[in-house]
Amino acid sequence: MNRSLEYILGLQPVAVRNEAKPAYRVALACLLSIWAVFSLATMVLAVALLVPGHLGLSDLLQALGNLLPADPPNLYGT
Repeated sequence: MNRSLEYILGLQPVAVRNEAKPAYRVALACLLSIWAVFSLATMVLAVALLVPGHLGLSDLLQALGNLLPADPPNLYGT
């Protein structure tokens, strides 16, 4: 609208709030931090799988693999 029409209709300009609510900012910060931790953990795990001896994680992964049974259990009971 132009100013003359606003004057005729007696409209006052409405102040628009552009800032986000604090709860949204906190939720966004939590989401981004969770995403960053997950991305870092995924990257470290991928490097541990591909690079032998990296931070001792490959030994840990091998030890965890040794905990699994060599043969899968028979679920059908023959």
